[in-house]
Amino acid sequence: MIAALILMSIGAFAQEPGQMAVGVNGAYGFSSNYKTFGVGAKFQYAFMKEFRAEASGTYFFKKDYVSAWDVNLNAHYLIPVSEGVNVYPLAGLTIFGVKADIGGAVGQGMDYYKNQVKQEWLAAGGSASDFDAYWAQVKSQYSQYADDSVSGSETRVGFNVGGGIEYFVSPNIKINAEIKYQYTKDSDWPVISVGAAYVF
Repeated sequence: MIAALILMSIGAFAQEPGQMAVGVNGAYGFSSNYKTFGVGAKFQYAFMKEFRAEASGTYFFKKDYVSAWDVNLNAHYLIPVSEGVNVYPLAGLTIFGVKADIGGAVGQGMDYYKNQVKQEWLAAGGSASDFDAYWAQVKSQYSQYADDSVSGSETRVGFNVGGGIEYFVSPNIKINAEIKYQYTKDSDWPVISVGAAYVF
């Protein structure tokens, strides 16, 4: 009897027209040669019992000098599958940005090439002391550029497709898991996320 009442109350947690929710997500974005974690926030508004819009944004942490971010506007179609559980396909628009920032690029490049050139120098029969004297001249010539950084960024517009599942823990709290593919010019970027939201 108690279990039946609990299930009936959970079933009543389904989103109603005009209902809103705010929440946070943890995300994992990956492609064939780049993978990183991110954090984000979201806002949802239910236009109908089965249909809602979601605005969200995610910042993907810097990895190997590259960071990324996205802003999304998606539509969800809610399909109840059991008491308090909905699955939903999603589709929408995305703005995706990527930034590369190599701090001290010249200095780092000099250190890298120093090791490469020194190995070849010694392999060819040169002495370590002569090489060190030569490299000191090179370093003094380019030292004013050693701390320079090189950065660049790009922003692209595309679209999202995917789906997810959500579970109402209580009338005001729900958790979800989602996967979406962000398609932009010359690239696609799968993103897996898990999150929680407060419904009001």
